[in-house]
Amino acid sequence: MDLRSFQCVLALADCEHFGRAAQRLHMTQPALSQRIALLEEEVGHSLFTRTRGPIRPTTAGRAFIARARNVLAQADAAKADAQLAASGLVGQLRIGFTPIILYQNLPELLRDFQTHYPDIHIELHELTSLQQEQALQGGYIDIGLTHPPLANSSLQCQSLEPIPLIMAMPASWPQSACKSLRLEDCADIPWIMTPREIGPVFYDGILAACHRAGFSPKIVQEAVMSTLIGLVSTGIGAGLVTEGFAVIKRPHMVYIPVKTDLPLLPVAAAWKKKSINPVVQRFLDLLVMPSANKT
Repeated sequence: MDLRSFQCVLALADCEHFGRAAQRLHMTQPALSQRIALLEEEVGHSLFTRTRGPIRPTTAGRAFIARARNVLAQADAAKADAQLAASGLVGQLRIGFTPIILYQNLPELLRDFQTHYPDIHIELHELTSLQQEQALQGGYIDIGLTHPPLANSSLQCQSLEPIPLIMAMPASWPQSACKSLRLEDCADIPWIMTPREIGPVFYDGILAACHRAGFSPKIVQEAVMSTLIGLVSTGIGAGLVTEGFAVIKRPHMVYIPVKTDLPLLPVAAAWKKKSINPVVQRFLDLLVMPSANKT
């Protein structure tokens, strides 16, 4: 019993004539008669009457035909689903992201993706860059929105637009009245820095910029950027954060642009080499799509 046998039964039921059913199926009448006979032998009952005139299904045949229609419909649906999945139009996408990207362009990116691909289910995981590399390698996420460079050579990445920095500073400090700052204006203030282990290249880039400005920052505390902002509002120090964090408004603190050249925080989409999911490719295509074509 196979799908072709089901097609033969339904064609005969619809045409009520062996010759017309065989023509519809692009097969000979004897071949159709033999397939129906073999199916009836397998079922153990006649599926059609053999009287003169129109060929009509028996009671057993009517029951079989109802199921056969469902089976063929499910087979067609399975084929369509497979084709959609292979093209990346349906499925699941597990995305890792850092809090920094959440406060930058992740919400807009996800809205665009869901608009273009409403049948793809998105599962989000907040992870550090290192955790994302481990999750990608282990197959727990499909794509990571992270901060390179990557340590794992089995991963591939696509660079995205880097993020500029601004200074978060207690509002009670004299420098807070400035519309913009130079790094040298911050030579004598206490600094709060993101830990080096989170992003050593980025951390070293900030220290290098301070050294070019003629000083070494007086680091009094280390904290991730979201925590750094809360610490700044207590007045214990100032620190550099990405522009996206300026949406977080806390009392007793301000955000001030910095004129001095600072390193931009790199951003990239990362995925596992040699195992790219069609849905991942759809996401990557959207990342590089010009803004005018995203709507």
